[in-house]
Amino acid sequence: MIFMSITKKMMLALLLATPLHMDAQTIDASLFGVGYKEALTAVEKEFGKPNATTEGNLYYSKTLYEGLVWDEVFFLFDDGKLSEVRMYKRQSRKANAVQSVKAVARVMGDKHAMTRDLEDDGTPFYKGGKSPLDVGHLFTIYASPYKGAWSTQLRFGPFAFRKQ
Repeated sequence: MIFMSITKKMMLALLLATPLHMDAQTIDASLFGVGYKEALTAVEKEFGKPNATTEGNLYYSKTLYEGLVWDEVFFLFDDGKLSEVRMYKRQSRKANAVQSVKAVARVMGDKHAMTRDLEDDGTPFYKGGKSPLDVGHLFTIYASPYKGAWSTQLRFGPFAFRKQ
């Protein structure tokens, strides 16, 4: 009986010492503004092959980012350059979306400076990171209707790069 207790304690200690989630994927500000081929190589290295590509944009479904599963992820290009990334988590109610916004903000806040603000109705949203254009934020986290339901959204950009 004592042996079982010691073994359980050792297993618990080992479990607690092991990271609970992996977040190898990154979206760095330097990725924005690069051409399609270079961006595709970098995105595939982090996220794997996209589920679909349409009009030069990349689409992923059920994607892990920062230890969270996102239902849909879009990498969007403007004039052949990566300008925006949108991530969506579908929610059954607005209250669930708001709670998820707060959870995403806690995770993103571990790596980025962030600010919190409120919509007119009191719903919180967050902005953080440093824009690749050195003006504004890298991303916004908010709750919003999406495809007939509520969603938690993490949006990087859109960033407008000068046409050359």
